[in-house]
Amino acid sequence: MSKPLQESFEFAGARNTDPQTSHDAAARVDGKGLCEMVLTYLLTVEDAMAHEVAEALGLGLVTVSPRFKPLEGMRLIERTGERRDRRQTWRAVR
Repeated sequence: MSKPLQESFEFAGARNTDPQTSHDAAARVDGKGLCEMVLTYLLTVEDAMAHEVAEALGLGLVTVSPRFKPLEGMRLIERTGERRDRRQTWRAVR
């Protein structure tokens, strides 16, 4: 992955109104690395739901699912428009 692309990944954050513990937890999350992991996985499959990505990466859904919006915003992944079990499916933009 190119350096400019890596630098564009958003890091985890907390709202100004969140307690200090939330800010401390957000500072410990490697958002860039998680985005890279999600994108890399989606590049290896046709499509997947967020919980499938989380399971494949050995991570919790609450850790993985916040990575989809930033990746979608950068047009690196997209919604397939199809649902399985009423859940959104995603794919890497090729």
